[in-house]
Amino acid sequence: MNIYIHVPFCHGKCDYCAFYSEGDHTYGEERAYLEKLKRDLESADIRDDIETLYIGGGTPVIFDEKVLKEFYGVLKGAFHFVPGAEITSECNPESLTAEKADVMSGFINRVSMGVQSFSRKRLVSIGRRNPDPSSAERACSLLRSAGIQNIGLDLIFGLPDETLSDWKDDLERALLLEPDHLSAYSLILEEGTPLTKRLKHLPADDDLSADMWEFTGSFLADHGLPRYEISNYAPHRTECRHNQNVWHGQSYFGFGPSACSFDGNDRFEQISPIKRWLAGEKPVYDCISPDIRLREVFMMGLRTVRGWTKEEIDWLPLLPELQQLEADNLLLLTEERVIPTLRGLAVWDDVACTLLGG
Repeated sequence: MNIYIHVPFCHGKCDYCAFYSEGDHTYGEERAYLEKLKRDLESADIRDDIETLYIGGGTPVIFDEKVLKEFYGVLKGAFHFVPGAEITSECNPESLTAEKADVMSGFINRVSMGVQSFSRKRLVSIGRRNPDPSSAERACSLLRSAGIQNIGLDLIFGLPDETLSDWKDDLERALLLEPDHLSAYSLILEEGTPLTKRLKHLPADDDLSADMWEFTGSFLADHGLPRYEISNYAPHRTECRHNQNVWHGQSYFGFGPSACSFDGNDRFEQISPIKRWLAGEKPVYDCISPDIRLREVFMMGLRTVRGWTKEEIDWLPLLPELQQLEADNLLLLTEERVIPTLRGLAVWDDVACTLLGG
């Protein structure tokens, strides 16, 4: 079983962020969130062993040390974790203190840190709040001193005025921090965000973005972080197990406003904004046919380098589409495995479109 917890609070939204969060909130809202979360977890009464727990946001370490410790206590009390369970928290490096790192170390064993860029100029260009490129180094040091060794960094490429050389510099700066995992996402102009209103179109053209993506794969592989998913890089021992499980169709349950769940048949999303969630409004369900669900699950697994094995999923109903994708050099298809080619990963949207009949 896999669990996702959404913390909806942050100090203020960055211009590029489309995830649900509340920049202006009170201590009273934090208390109300914790009480509602505790009630939801108790009523869910999840008795399966938990393999992975992922805490996202918002800013999951926004709470002060006392509230953060209470928050973790709620989660510890709600679930039974298997030995060696992966417990991840996202982390804004500017929000981390030594005291918070110490509290985290009592529960968290993996951190995903949103760095985005090591260039103050480019952070400012995308509206990053408190753009301090040096904060990542400080945060890594605090976490490791507290005993948290498994640290991943998130970067964004294709930023305004960014060249391939600039992007290489960001990757080199990231490697100096010796991360166990690196996520590298192409800038997306999300509908309704301030960045989209300001830029109107992506700064990097398709060719430059493709060059940056291809360079990232070869460069990081040469430095011990091979690609294992379209935008994620890590040695086998430090791949994000939570995401791997979700991409390969395992069930997961989400708690907190806007958190999504998948019970093996239906997907459903907790209501947002937080006032509606606190009022107890019911989740929104996405109920579709078994055939469409199979196609959705299958295409998500094809985001990963390892793809699917025959033992994991029955792909026989999709065979005509898979054979077409193989003919287009987007997949490798054998009796035992379906594996995306490098080109198939690069144009995964086309793979997904074919599988969904678009």
